[in-house]
Amino acid sequence: MLVLRAYSKTEYARKRNFVPPQHLTYESFCRIPFLEAEDLVENPEALALEIEKCVSFQSHGTTGKRKTVYVPMEERTHPLPEEVEMHFTGERAVFAHSKRERRERFYWIHDKTYQEIYKSATFLEYSDVETALRVGTTGRALCLYDYPSAVKFFLTVLQSGLEEGYVNRKLLEKDAVFIEITGEPLSSEALRWFREAGEDIFGVEPFLSVTYGLTETGLVAYCDNPQHDLTYTIADRVFVELVDEKGRPLPPGDAGEVIVTVLNTRGTIVLRYRTRDLAVIEERGGKPLLKLLGRRPEDTVVYVSGSYVILPQLSKMLEEKLGIPVQIEAIRSERDIAFVVTVPPLKRLRGERVAKECLRLVSEMANLSQFDLLAQPVHVYVRKALAGGKEWRRAILAP
Repeated sequence: MLVLRAYSKTEYARKRNFVPPQHLTYESFCRIPFLEAEDLVENPEALALEIEKCVSFQSHGTTGKRKTVYVPMEERTHPLPEEVEMHFTGERAVFAHSKRERRERFYWIHDKTYQEIYKSATFLEYSDVETALRVGTTGRALCLYDYPSAVKFFLTVLQSGLEEGYVNRKLLEKDAVFIEITGEPLSSEALRWFREAGEDIFGVEPFLSVTYGLTETGLVAYCDNPQHDLTYTIADRVFVELVDEKGRPLPPGDAGEVIVTVLNTRGTIVLRYRTRDLAVIEERGGKPLLKLLGRRPEDTVVYVSGSYVILPQLSKMLEEKLGIPVQIEAIRSERDIAFVVTVPPLKRLRGERVAKECLRLVSEMANLSQFDLLAQPVHVYVRKALAGGKEWRRAILAP
């Protein structure tokens, strides 16, 4: 009820004449309109309270336009699991992630939390082979939190060092390794690779944690040490609903769109936020668990460095920029991603311009840094639709 009262005080709710119900029931809660990503674009302050006590984060995401979210200073990530925490209280503990050119909520929250709790630990960033080797050979306990492509880059660098003989295995040995992976769904094969690679490199089986969240909502759910499939525990101070394509609530066991309410009373008031992610809620031992199923059917998605790019939205934005119709496909290998842009056979249209604009939009939508492009290279190809077939023209490659 407190979050509804806070919501009613926002300019956004007042303009819509929202009055919190006197007696809150789930039925009355479900009559509250959904919050859309676009609502955070036009006037983000209208949805926020006490922003002077908050930190602001920005992202482009699916709208292609800058969204601003205000987060209370006291927000915390969930703590390290008891199974490994004892190893991170001393001076030989290392907390690390890839170097970020812009402040991102996931990293900032973790850095702030861990620096306050583990005051004796060392905090490092990696951005290339040299800095990844430095992180890997420092300390006896390693906490790594990053996107899948960044974690894979880090582990692959250390594996190569061992195989080629320029890294001493003794320097990589750890007492404990905790790896938190966020940003995109992982297959059982990917989980097995992370676990086996970590054990081979560090001499101890890593404790894996896979988290699910958004810039707008923060942490939604987490899955600690998954063995086969990913079923997520819903985080504290988060309420999750599932609805059908008409916005009607669904019972446990039915698949539907994830709707998130964050139980904050300051910062951006996130009430019934549409994620466009599909999931099912399973009951195990009387405990609700979230199992993600992907995106809504109309969203053709490709993940780039932990962020998703919706191809229809990318096509629309590129068409608006160029003033011509385009079609975009995505081809993904084990490490690289290629976007193939098909355009009309106009003589005045330069493929280099098309490719550069596409790469710029992808970088904005996925908030890519130079390290992201190193860990998971993005290529853009342009082809012109010609009579009797299609001609491929390689226009530009990302660095």
